[in-house]
Amino acid sequence: MPKFKIVDVGASFGEFTEHALITIKDSRVYAIEPNLDILARGLQSIQLNFKERVSIHPFALAESNGLQPFFGSSQINGQIGSLKKFNPKKKWNLYLQETLKKHELKNSILVETKTVKDFLIDTKLKKIDFLKIDAQGYDIELLEEFLKNSNVKCMVLEVNTTEIEEENIYKSNNNLNSLVAIMYKFKLKIIKIVPHHDFTELNVFLAKDCQEGLKILERLKMSDCPSFSRLWSVTVKSNLDSANKITFIDLLNKITRFIFHPVKNSRRIIRILINN
Repeated sequence: MPKFKIVDVGASFGEFTEHALITIKDSRVYAIEPNLDILARGLQSIQLNFKERVSIHPFALAESNGLQPFFGSSQINGQIGSLKKFNPKKKWNLYLQETLKKHELKNSILVETKTVKDFLIDTKLKKIDFLKIDAQGYDIELLEEFLKNSNVKCMVLEVNTTEIEEENIYKSNNNLNSLVAIMYKFKLKIIKIVPHHDFTELNVFLAKDCQEGLKILERLKMSDCPSFSRLWSVTVKSNLDSANKITFIDLLNKITRFIFHPVKNSRRIIRILINN
């Protein structure tokens, strides 16, 4: 019976799910992905290989059960689909400007939704060893629900580095300010930050117990996981490819711009970041 419980929210093609199943032999992964086209092309084949160690949940986690619009699901092979609407003021990088059909970002499909609480009841999950959330702008809201309804030892989610509209993909509060409020409420510590190549988003790893969290990351061999390995160790210029030569100073500048943005919790942000 698998003992190490992993929940993969926004599993996409199953890149992280497959890595976790291969790396930890006594793991069970609960993979959540509402985009049925992606599910058919990736997760179903993983399920055939690992059978009882992985379960697929073809819905989106949300604040209520039912059907909700899922925006942009046809873009970039479905990898930026979200329950959140896209931000029309977003300035896309050159690749995305050429790839995206911006008028289609307003299009949506209906997907089944379920609350985090009901998902946990249905799966009888009370303890989660590792929680990965990649819900495209809905991460922090889902994290709070998981923390309220279960015991999560270690987790990772995506957050925006700033509140500047031109840099954020979705209309949401999925930013550092919101994350710090959650950290403060549930006594979480940051144990690792892995930025995206352009530093507009961060993968933030959290745990209540830092040592336990770091041991989980080591056991999962996260530094080798394709989803996170590219910028796992270094974020300095010399170690990035020529297309993404961004220094660590860029990341600090973005965070600084955010911290000194006039927000209610700015003092608390600074205090918690210093303590960490």
